[in-house]
Amino acid sequence: MPQPVHTLGRLAGKAGRRTRHAVGTFRRLRARDKPRGLRPPRRLGSYHLLSADPVVLYAMNWTFTQVDPPIMPVLDAVADRPVHVFFSPGWHVGAGTPMASLQRLLADVGSRYPRLRVVVAAPTRLSCSAFEAAGLEAIHVNQNAFVDESRFGVEREERIYDAVYTARLAAFKRLELVRRIPRPALICNSGPELLATPYGRRTRRLLGHATWVCDGPDGNRRLGPGEISRVLNQAGAGLALSAVEGPMYASIEYLLSGLPVVTTPAPGGRHEFFDPAVAITVDPHPESVARGVREVIAARMDPHMIRRLTLERVMEHRARFISSVQEVFDEAEAGRDFAAEWPAVFIPKLFPPSVSGTEAIDQYNQELIQRLTQRGFTVA
Repeated sequence: MPQPVHTLGRLAGKAGRRTRHAVGTFRRLRARDKPRGLRPPRRLGSYHLLSADPVVLYAMNWTFTQVDPPIMPVLDAVADRPVHVFFSPGWHVGAGTPMASLQRLLADVGSRYPRLRVVVAAPTRLSCSAFEAAGLEAIHVNQNAFVDESRFGVEREERIYDAVYTARLAAFKRLELVRRIPRPALICNSGPELLATPYGRRTRRLLGHATWVCDGPDGNRRLGPGEISRVLNQAGAGLALSAVEGPMYASIEYLLSGLPVVTTPAPGGRHEFFDPAVAITVDPHPESVARGVREVIAARMDPHMIRRLTLERVMEHRARFISSVQEVFDEAEAGRDFAAEWPAVFIPKLFPPSVSGTEAIDQYNQELIQRLTQRGFTVA
């Protein structure tokens, strides 16, 4: 079985200094700020079986690196036939060590399943070229295109926050950059175990004026999409402040809700949907972030325009993905139209990252696994 491979590491080149520094800081702090005594639950909904015949799956990096990956019994069952996996890296993969780690991971998986074909879903055109230069098959499909646009919309709400930041209480999210904004809202898991970390304690001291939206009776209540959408519509801007991460689902949720975005420079793919008409990039300093928020609020951008431009780009990415799966169907002479199947196949994010969102995918996967077993395959 492939061994866990972490894709964080140093980035090559002069232009990568800031990112190297940010990655190093993240790696030093994440162990210190991790709540002690907690084990992450096994994520059953860690892959999406899009088709049983031909076998097509959608997966992310931790699909293969988590303990006892649930995807393996499915791959074992169909190991003697062609299997197609569309693979989303989830986190920024740059040159040097991160790319080499990804190559090793996919090579390990490929050595176990010789008939496996992996296509990397690259968040940007530049990253798509980088994956291809590294000898990997890739298509330009950003994972943010799979956020369900029907769950986030433009609503008439009184603006009670200057800006909103949907983020984990983790050092790499740089919540401290919010401190100069007069009325910030933080959609943030801020349970007692997280607030007890050094970063949690420091952040709460710095952001005592912020509204912590997810604070429930136990400090750990999860908001539904409707509740999140309402909070977003009560804000003047959305914030994206990490120095490096993946495409950041929250950034597309802002745009689909008609919010302009204030972002700092960051590789990873979130800028793919940041048209200059809907987003502004600022230096990673609290004063610059606050000034950017004031500027986008003063610009009075049309929220319906922001959503419309975003949806146009979202549909481009979805069309490329649907077309790529259709090519697999055609090659297998399946006689099926994946575009017609898409409404039934589509589950928000194709792959909810939260444990509470896995039930729909697990149910869908089990239905297709049952079809495999009916055709004589044994899925343990």
